[in-house]
Amino acid sequence: MSAHTCIQGNQRAGRILKAGGADHMRVQGNLGSGGRGVSALRVVCADRGSLFPASLHPGRRRDPSPAASGPHRRRQPRSSLAGGPCHPSCLVLAWLVLALAASDALAGNGIFQTGYGLAGRGMGGAATGMPLSPIDAVAFNPAGLTRFRGFTFDSATTLTDNPTVNGTVTSEAMGINLTGHLQHGLFMLPASALTYQSGRLVGGFGAIAYAGSGSDWRNTDLKDFFRKAPPYNSDISAYVGIIRLSPALAVRVLEWLSLGASLDVNLVQADLGYGMGLDACVGFSAGALLAPLPWLSLGASYTNESGTRAGRVLFVPDSTSGDRGTGNYQSVEVRSPQAVRAGVALTPLENLILAFDYKWYNYARSHESQDWQNVNVYSVGAQYRIRGRVALRAGYTWHGQPVREHGGWDPADPTAVFAEYFRTLSTPLSMRENFTCGLGVNIKNFEVNIAYEKTFRSQSRSTSAGRVLQYAVEFDQDHYSFGFTIRY
Repeated sequence: MSAHTCIQGNQRAGRILKAGGADHMRVQGNLGSGGRGVSALRVVCADRGSLFPASLHPGRRRDPSPAASGPHRRRQPRSSLAGGPCHPSCLVLAWLVLALAASDALAGNGIFQTGYGLAGRGMGGAATGMPLSPIDAVAFNPAGLTRFRGFTFDSATTLTDNPTVNGTVTSEAMGINLTGHLQHGLFMLPASALTYQSGRLVGGFGAIAYAGSGSDWRNTDLKDFFRKAPPYNSDISAYVGIIRLSPALAVRVLEWLSLGASLDVNLVQADLGYGMGLDACVGFSAGALLAPLPWLSLGASYTNESGTRAGRVLFVPDSTSGDRGTGNYQSVEVRSPQAVRAGVALTPLENLILAFDYKWYNYARSHESQDWQNVNVYSVGAQYRIRGRVALRAGYTWHGQPVREHGGWDPADPTAVFAEYFRTLSTPLSMRENFTCGLGVNIKNFEVNIAYEKTFRSQSRSTSAGRVLQYAVEFDQDHYSFGFTIRY
């Protein structure tokens, strides 16, 4: 399921981002984790010298009625999975969709969460080498499904409390000092998975609020600047989220070796303020789990890059008309980067697990036009069981920022002014550190789990040449999770 935004003309997006003489331009984005859930958006245009021309896709029919096509009328959600406004397959996932759609911040590292199962979340996401729950196995290493006997059902719900996003636009030369403060209440991120073991084979299925983000500055002081900033003359409001459905299969090849794979169906939502678009794409994950020694477990997994287009979510006014109600709806592309994970888990004592994880996300490829950079994620976690019933967990995660900080762009170039504004403030993925802890209580075949995660405040910025204009954003949030596991 995965988010951003940047401008690319004939020059690379990481440069000044000028577009005045470009014959072709690409707007591609992944609206990350500070606001509401994104993986990538891309719009390709062929009109010279215009950031948002009248027709980005010449084959799309234009609605001549301003009232019908203008941004002042909000459309009903439209799904590209079917010809109508809703598809039965979407209804099955309604609780997941509604929970994710209510969010204004999601991720713990990049566009992804730190952990998905409560054992893995409580241990800082260090779950690749020894998944301790079916959700962790589906999310990080499908080979870990062989750790669960008989039938197992795992459920987790994460409540994110008051994610705080602060954005600023400052210019001493232009007398600008604007601040936008986004603070939201509780919202829910669900996940569930089940497994069934038959001999050496274990089948599983997971449904996870997987990735996303975005932002909405419409009710803040920043809208006063953006409404005057060419060429878009509008507010920033963006939301993209990915819900992942993963049927999986694992086999215990040898007593010390397991292999697994999953088919990852990503249900994508995108809403840029003009209506919600739904679509789906398919990817895969594969993993291996080795236990060469009784006290050592090694794991590795790979997830491919995947993406799709969510239709009719971006309204592009007609540049040849003075009426902003005339134009076209366009589609956006949502992408999730390829991921490589490796983990080690040690059991030096019977009741103690020490886990270490490394994850690598290839944002430089999936978000190339936005000049994102690859991210390394390092996680360490521990679990200690007291009398086999009570599990105490703690973890720590450090990760880089996917959105590369830009500097030296031309403050007199309206395209660069818009591009850096949108790129920095719509993707507040500045977080670097997460602390987690958790508790599990086991009663026969039933276990109750809780977890807490703190994302520490950090900042990213974009500064023009001569420091004439500067954008900055900072982000922090708290996650409270609870759930249960049933085995029989």
